[in-house]
Amino acid sequence: MYRHDQLAALLKELRTHRYRLSEKFACIGFDGYVDRIVNAVKYRQNVKKYQRFDTIAEYVGHLQACAGKSGDIEIVPVAEQLGGNAPIMAQAMAKLGVNSTCIGTLGDPELHPVFSCLPERCKPMSIGEPAQTLALEFNDGKIMMGEIAPLHRVTWESVLQRPGLAELTKQYRLSDVIGIVNWSSLFALDGILQGLIQEVLPCAGERVADKFIFVDIADPSARSRGEIQKLMETLREINTMAKVVLGLNRKEAELVYGAMGHLYENQAQAVLADTIRKESSLYNVVIHTSSGVTGVTEAGIWEADVFHEPQPYRTTGGGDHFNAGLCTGFMLDLPMAACLQLGNLTAAWFVRTGQSPSMDELIAFGERLLPQLI
Repeated sequence: MYRHDQLAALLKELRTHRYRLSEKFACIGFDGYVDRIVNAVKYRQNVKKYQRFDTIAEYVGHLQACAGKSGDIEIVPVAEQLGGNAPIMAQAMAKLGVNSTCIGTLGDPELHPVFSCLPERCKPMSIGEPAQTLALEFNDGKIMMGEIAPLHRVTWESVLQRPGLAELTKQYRLSDVIGIVNWSSLFALDGILQGLIQEVLPCAGERVADKFIFVDIADPSARSRGEIQKLMETLREINTMAKVVLGLNRKEAELVYGAMGHLYENQAQAVLADTIRKESSLYNVVIHTSSGVTGVTEAGIWEADVFHEPQPYRTTGGGDHFNAGLCTGFMLDLPMAACLQLGNLTAAWFVRTGQSPSMDELIAFGERLLPQLI
């Protein structure tokens, strides 16, 4: 739970500095999904009422019981919405007041209808057809099954076609935060990163060293240790040009830690973040979980509690909203602890409502939480 004084200080900062967001820019890429959110039915009472599987453990136990026997599980559609780390993060930042551009697989030749609801401050630039996700949601997390063939067609060569080198360089020169997300599913992203190093960042203006390059690798379980090691070396090189912030959840942090040659023995979150940052020479490493977040820079280690929602309305996209709040804090030059808290607050609103908050909504939400923390 947030400490009262931390949240009160954050809200004061937001009221004072929020006007500056209209002058801030972000460019996020390069994925895009259509997310179909579903419930897995545990048992059905009648045509209108059913009980879903509430936890992943309960669902997995049911699947294990089907081994050697087969089984049939009903799914109930809950929503169809825009998905992908880039569109969700860009949308959330735009709702908070940032001018954002999303470069991703948003539809070809026209935008897919789910992307038509992007806020006014979010500019879409499509580079192909969207991938598809079937997301099973539970109270303790989600299981996402993706059909990602369209993402395999996103390469440095395709980016040079759309949006093109000149437009990409223009967007990066303009942006205060550059988001590069979903490395795990974008198998040609390593080539894109090399293109950015060689052809874009050197031309991204005199302020390039002050820009934040936020990287969310997503779940790298399907990638090899060698691939993860190569990525970390690339991020080390990019950090010599700009401020690289690596965002991880706990599972991702453990896999990166292991790929760096360490034996994972349930180390504390701060130990994982600090080790990864030091050995990769990055500006900042942030690990976010449902129980707390940790941020590490050369200046120190910061931790913040999470506002827990026992009955979440929506979990798919919660991490992207944390990232959006975190990066918005960077843009406002907030202290590291406040950036973590802003990420938590943004994610908490989304998990509770299923919507990206405006800054007015977020401040009002925080004010309603304050009395609960005394």
